[in-house]
Amino acid sequence: MKNRRPAGMEPIAYRAKLFWILLTLAIYGFLLGSMSYFLTPLTRIWCYIAVPMTVIALYLALYYLPALHRSMCYLLDDRQLLVQGGIFFHKKQVMNREQIVYVSVVKTPAYYLLGTCTLLVQAAGAQIVLGWLPKQKANALLYRLSEREEGAL
Repeated sequence: MKNRRPAGMEPIAYRAKLFWILLTLAIYGFLLGSMSYFLTPLTRIWCYIAVPMTVIALYLALYYLPALHRSMCYLLDDRQLLVQGGIFFHKKQVMNREQIVYVSVVKTPAYYLLGTCTLLVQAAGAQIVLGWLPKQKANALLYRLSEREEGAL
């Protein structure tokens, strides 16, 4: 798949892609193991369920999640924050820096293990979520977005 990231836009963390691929495969393995425990393996109903489930898991792990990761990017300049991404439904969010009211960094136990975090940027009536950013990059964005020009409130 062609990379749709415009020049100057930064990607989301690589670890996020690996995490979601491994999680997809782990869920698939759990479901397949549960099916073989409750249903007799290699019967007709087992094959009707296992084959489509295998196709879906492989599609998610090998195509959709890597393509989604490649499409997710952001750009922060002096006037605005631009976030875009998506495969089937491309989403683009733009927020002027003057409108930003609140910026926070959110970390969960999974984020600690992966060395990532989520940046929440809020304005009146709008919110932008930048997930799976490396800690250093998220903190740098937090301080950069929190800066105010002299004379501003």
